[in-house]
Amino acid sequence: MMRVTKWKSGNTYGVRVGKQNRDNYFNNRNYIIKVKINDQFYDFNLTPGFWNHCPEFREKAIHKNAIRNWLTANGNPQSFQLIPLNTPGTFEMKQ
Repeated sequence: MMRVTKWKSGNTYGVRVGKQNRDNYFNNRNYIIKVKINDQFYDFNLTPGFWNHCPEFREKAIHKNAIRNWLTANGNPQSFQLIPLNTPGTFEMKQ
């Protein structure tokens, strides 16, 4: 389990995993990860910057409201749990 934080730039929301979590829990051969949010899985692209200086994954237009609503719900918390699941590149996000 890793502690992650909310990330926002302009109108885009995402999840910052940090460099240490990136190095410990993510495989640099994965360009897409799956994240379970409220019992539904969403795909997130990992940009080239994820492996360099921007260790966060960002919302996609197709599920923009799902991640945005989850990240801003419950009193707008700043940190969350991101739990690796059994399948590589698959995670669950929890409060």
